[in-house]
Amino acid sequence: MLAADAGMIGCAFTNTSPKLMPAPSGIKPVLGNNSVAYGAPAGKYGTFVLDMACTAAAVEKIVKAAERNEPIPKGWAYDEKGVETVDANEALKSLSLQSFGGYKTFHLSTVHEILTSVLAAGQLFAGASTGFRPYEHLLHDARNRCRDLPPARRIRGRDVGDDQHAEGRGERHLFCRRKIPGRTRPAQPRRRPCRQFHGRDPQRARQRHRPLALTKRSEIRRSRVARYTKIGVIGSGKIGGNILSHIHADGELKLTFVLDPVADPANWDGVPAEIFVTDAEAALERPVDLVIEAAMPKVLAELAPRFLQSAAFCGFSCTTFADPAIEQAVRGACEKSGHVFFVPHGAMLALDGIGDGRALLDNVTITPTKSGPSLRLDADASGLLFEGSTRNVNVHATIALAGIGFDKTVSRVIAAPGQETMEHHVEVSGTGLHWDLKISSRSLGGVTGAYTPHSAIGSIRRLLGGNGIVVA
Repeated sequence: MLAADAGMIGCAFTNTSPKLMPAPSGIKPVLGNNSVAYGAPAGKYGTFVLDMACTAAAVEKIVKAAERNEPIPKGWAYDEKGVETVDANEALKSLSLQSFGGYKTFHLSTVHEILTSVLAAGQLFAGASTGFRPYEHLLHDARNRCRDLPPARRIRGRDVGDDQHAEGRGERHLFCRRKIPGRTRPAQPRRRPCRQFHGRDPQRARQRHRPLALTKRSEIRRSRVARYTKIGVIGSGKIGGNILSHIHADGELKLTFVLDPVADPANWDGVPAEIFVTDAEAALERPVDLVIEAAMPKVLAELAPRFLQSAAFCGFSCTTFADPAIEQAVRGACEKSGHVFFVPHGAMLALDGIGDGRALLDNVTITPTKSGPSLRLDADASGLLFEGSTRNVNVHATIALAGIGFDKTVSRVIAAPGQETMEHHVEVSGTGLHWDLKISSRSLGGVTGAYTPHSAIGSIRRLLGGNGIVVA
């Protein structure tokens, strides 16, 4: 509509989820309804607008037919066996809709899928379950390029801000035709707003059709620039639950899934029940920019390499990297896709200094002192329980990854009956340095300290980006 109001023809495409259309002669849906819209100026008749989906009918029409216990027309949907059906209930079970133009429209919908995923830095839904990601390395680059484009300055000869340089080159940015030296166009009559859509108030119509580039800068909300906007969460315990709530409360982020086989959606006010999934395959099909794991090491080991094919990954269960094969699999997935695996600090301080100075370090020792229940042991557990290379504590694994590795990082685990706090003593020594850190926080019950959920949220905030002054 903005393009049409500026005297141009505009078109827009989108791909959608869930998948609704099977391939010709196929059974399983592989594409959404992948809508397309066009707008063009129509002189005294206002604006021509076409907005349609590539399926023969909308799901809502089938729902209404099922509610009225009425059949649906032929050519709308298939049943679960891929056979054309007129039974609305069978169509809702399969959610497999026919395209309105047979194989031609299916292929047109495929074009929309490609254009949307590459040009708009979106998700290629068609390959989510197959690992087909031919354009994945282009997506974040395309997004950043779009964000770096200069704002529109001139529309049909009207100044918006300082555009002397553009006018000198004979250029107009958004919604404007490029001037060609030596060529002129005949004057065009001023187009009046269409009363059919906007009533009899021309001023109101002009306001509703005002191009975005003419909006005052003070009216444009300058939001933070986030690298990731579509977020998936694995696990909804103390840490995962806090992250889930934080993301859901953020108006600029979209929670696309929560993978947890035992989560009860009723415990999360305002979070749609369909966000929760119990099957990893269902989560892998959801569009996502960043996946945050707060579950178990074996879950991270299994899912991180798969999600890294199409998204960044942040994992809290870092003890899984004590197995060199898993670390190699994750690193290989990152190198192949160009995505990043993030290691959150998990309530452990000084990781930045340990990482920066790793070339100077000789020894790193971590000594946690906790009550038996905080170590998943009996309350009367006491004394030194373990001393050796780091293997089974996530925050220790984080230090090992940041510093000199699992084999050279020493863990000493001490149980203290009746202790209410969770204490970590970190000793670091190397060429020209010696650090002695003591970290203490109250136990929330189990193995999680009071500071841990806050540190997790802090890590996620840094990953999501921001503006203003940032401590690096």
